[in-house]
Amino acid sequence: MDVCPCLTYRDIGAALKWLADAFGAKPVVPDDQRNEAIGNAAVAYRDGMVLIAAERPEELHGSHTGNGWVYPAVDHLDSHYERT
Repeated sequence: MDVCPCLTYRDIGAALKWLADAFGAKPVVPDDQRNEAIGNAAVAYRDGMVLIAAERPEELHGSHTGNGWVYPAVDHLDSHYERT
């Protein structure tokens, strides 16, 4: 099972720059957001990836900046759900 962490930042552009400068992470921005304000992105680091989410307190019942999540990728979602 692959696991992908997710971090929330107020300024994704600044976060991508800081993560690149501090750790050598490679920014990954969806093609449809390259010329607009960045809403979500990711950074590739070694063999893994970290999702970078935009702070959206009006949509998420308050601030989530500084919080993180972990997303496990499973092959068969229905059977995994049944097991859990």
